[in-house]
Amino acid sequence: MRAIDDEAYARAVAVSVADRGPVSLTYLKHKLRQRGIPPELAQRVAGETLEETDVVETAVAFAAARLRSMSSQPPDVAARRIWAALARRGLDADTIRIVLDRITLGAGGLEESDGLEEVCDEHSS
Repeated sequence: MRAIDDEAYARAVAVSVADRGPVSLTYLKHKLRQRGIPPELAQRVAGETLEETDVVETAVAFAAARLRSMSSQPPDVAARRIWAALARRGLDADTIRIVLDRITLGAGGLEESDGLEEVCDEHSS
């Protein structure tokens, strides 16, 4: 009976964490372990939860919302802050670069001349 309760709890926590923004497998496992979920169950539930999630699209929506809230910031500052927010959620440099590239498209976005490339290079090395 306890295993069923642990699994239901783990799934609820995983969905709750994933619903708040993009997360990596490592980040989600860590959050589950913080809540007392056994390592094997945390690994399985985190993996299953992220199978159902498009991390890049979730990260793009998260980053676009952050960018809108930073409209008064210089583009390089906004890019650094978005990079840091995504990195704290466990996303790797390649994924963050893809996200930043996607939010630069269209009017009002960041442009490489606005310091985006320097921010990406700074965090990639």
